[in-house]
Amino acid sequence: MVSKEISQNPDAQALMERISAQGSQKAADGISWLLGEKLDVTHPAFETLDFSELMDEFGGPGSEIVGIYIECRDDIPIHIMLIMPLPEAFRLTAGLLGEDPEEVQEIDDLGASALAEMANVTGTQFFNTIAEITGKTLRPSTPAVMIDMLGSILNIIIAKTGCISGDVLTFETAFVRQEQDLKINFRAISSPDALEALMREDD
Repeated sequence: MVSKEISQNPDAQALMERISAQGSQKAADGISWLLGEKLDVTHPAFETLDFSELMDEFGGPGSEIVGIYIECRDDIPIHIMLIMPLPEAFRLTAGLLGEDPEEVQEIDDLGASALAEMANVTGTQFFNTIAEITGKTLRPSTPAVMIDMLGSILNIIIAKTGCISGDVLTFETAFVRQEQDLKINFRAISSPDALEALMREDD
């Protein structure tokens, strides 16, 4: 669902669509480069939703996942979260490290470092897209790799964005590696004032 504020503003609608399409593709290209093979981008889009809907989408607050979090600094308050169930995170870690997927059954320090570097490339590509389109300055933080319940991880985003309830603007897509049935869910979650910052003309 797209908020009324965006749907009734053609310029905002076009901007969100452009960021979603170009940012998602560049982020996927970054992971493809690390893995040495192409990833498909599925249905890049943007929408507004409640955090409870986001939790339901990924199996509820008690689902154990790997979440990799990056926040944007400077002009636009946007936060990236890569979300993967543990089996998918194990397969991705194996691919990044060049190891047998059957042998990776935990995320150790080396695996967490590989996932963080992947997220750093992904986040940088997405933020660079926004910067190129809007002329704003965006500086990503160091990625934080978290293995926890989905509810606990999303609570961090809630605290960072101030989005306690109501409509939250998100950019969403998934990166799919067909050969190993790998799917990485990508979410860029905004603070309430992100749309205004995106649309604002600099003096």
